[in-house]
Amino acid sequence: MSLILALSMTPSVYGQNDISKAMVEMDSRLTDYTISRTDTQFYETKELHKLFYYDSDSILRKTASFYRSGKKKRLLNRDQEDRLDGLTLTIYESGSLKSYGMYNKGVGFSYQYYEDGRIKIYSQSKDTYLIGYRATFCSEGELYSETFYDSTGYSVLGYHCNGNLRVKGRNDTAYINKIGKWEYWNEEGKLIKVEFWEDGQLIKEEKIEISR
Repeated sequence: MSLILALSMTPSVYGQNDISKAMVEMDSRLTDYTISRTDTQFYETKELHKLFYYDSDSILRKTASFYRSGKKKRLLNRDQEDRLDGLTLTIYESGSLKSYGMYNKGVGFSYQYYEDGRIKIYSQSKDTYLIGYRATFCSEGELYSETFYDSTGYSVLGYHCNGNLRVKGRNDTAYINKIGKWEYWNEEGKLIKVEFWEDGQLIKEEKIEISR
């Protein structure tokens, strides 16, 4: 099974509820340090908002947040250097899994889901900066875009939700400026425009007339 096919498989909401519960349980088992102190934060209407867990060196290691209803909303783990470490988890108030990630000293991956359980985004990151690969999906689970990061910038492949290529191009290391050749296709898969960029400036544009 390809990576994209595996990512786009759609579990039921019931399955997502079970997964989120299992991950909360798994998080408690992954804690490999002694919790020495717990602090609390409340909403202005007195409902529990956040719990803060500190290790034996009084360093904040885990934050858990809650909806006003009391249902779990988010779990976030960090190491002693304040880097993401271990499991991160967010849950819709319905109980469906919203996102989760696994990290080791700031380096890891995360998945985000629509509330009905369909995949929304997959990304790899280091210390909150995107690295390697990122994929986004249409609401029906089809691949919408792929981004490939490297030391000199990133390349983009975009797709229409019917699977046809939508856009292809590259940005520079600042992650802002388009560079080189950018191509665009319509939903029928026909090339409709070509752009040429240099240092974020559009140098040339060619629109392609589609014959009927």
